[in-house]
Amino acid sequence: MPHPIGIARITGNTRRWALHDTAACRERETLAQAAHPPHALMAMAGLAVARMALALAPHARLVRVWAGPGNNGGDGLVAARHLHLAGVPVEVQLLADADRQPADAAWALQNAIAGEDGRTSTEKDTIERDDFWATTSNKQLNFVQHIKTLLATHGRAAVVLPDN
Repeated sequence: MPHPIGIARITGNTRRWALHDTAACRERETLAQAAHPPHALMAMAGLAVARMALALAPHARLVRVWAGPGNNGGDGLVAARHLHLAGVPVEVQLLADADRQPADAAWALQNAIAGEDGRTSTEKDTIERDDFWATTSNKQLNFVQHIKTLLATHGRAAVVLPDN
């Protein structure tokens, strides 16, 4: 029986993938983390995402990354940093409390905001755009404003935002 289109198209692999419950996934994740130096798995995941983005859209004029809370958001931050270093313009929206990130995601955030000289900037960006109805540094509101700019007239969207 063939794999779902998405899996076959992405990997070209014809073998079946094992399904795991949450506990089994966490166990495998713990084993993988123990076998590598700190932050190595996130570094590899972010690099893989950046390479995939460059392969899928090599001539992109802008890449937007919405990084949520936790390690998936950290993967996005690592990918954004790699894309930036490759010369691709990147806009990042962190949809999480920067002070409450897990260790790997905090590491990714620290590296993502480091300047070319290695120093970091902790200033809050206030977004001011003609197509936004409010000027604010509230990332959740800016995310919603951005979504609105992408909708057609009378368009609708369902959005779930993390609670601050």
